[in-house]
Amino acid sequence: MKVALFTAALLLGGLAFGQQPLSKTTRTVSPRTELTPDQKALNLTNKMITDLGLSGEQTSQISEVNLGIATKNHNVRTNASYTAETINQIIQGNNEARKSMYKNILTTEQYSLFESLESTNAAYQISAL
Repeated sequence: MKVALFTAALLLGGLAFGQQPLSKTTRTVSPRTELTPDQKALNLTNKMITDLGLSGEQTSQISEVNLGIATKNHNVRTNASYTAETINQIIQGNNEARKSMYKNILTTEQYSLFESLESTNAAYQISAL
């Protein structure tokens, strides 16, 4: 009798603790793929074309600015000799330069709209490039 009771307890305990919750076993996390500087620049340029109504000439100028800044930021982020603080300072400086160049390309209305979008939309923020 004791053996049967012990065996039943062992089996029930094994069944109870042997099962894992479904949420942990079925959920998979795919690795995040990092966009290339070209892709980041193109994404931001396309967003600006749509949101700001860029002309053809403005589009080519903005595209060049975005690609240049995205490439610079990528090189800064991948340089192992920089500290996190240095990286942030350089990227902040690159962002200020980007905004200064935008000011020379965009109309006053477009630049005002850009500034409001930048404050609320992640696609326009520093990390976008």
